Amino acid sequence: MISNFQREYEHLLEGTFIRDIASETQGGARINYIFHKIFKKVIETIDPFENLSEQDIQTAIKNAQAMGTSLFVPEGAFEVLIKQ
Repeated sequence: MISNFQREYEHLLEGTFIRDIASETQGGARINYIFHKIFKKVIETIDPFENLSEQDIQTAIKNAQAMGTSLFVPEGAFEVLIKQ
């Protein structure tokens, strides 16, 4: 019974199932649609800098660098900004 369920679920995700194929997207096709259409639109509406000013970002980078300098944004500054 578990093997049958696993096999049917695998067919559903791979798109190799037969029933109701023309009525609506299902399985892996539905997951693909959700991530590439719906989720993408929602992510694009988010402003990552909504609650961060340029001064906040510069201060976090300077605090993370301390006495040294680096080419890239320090990991510590990135983590502080993300948590905000």
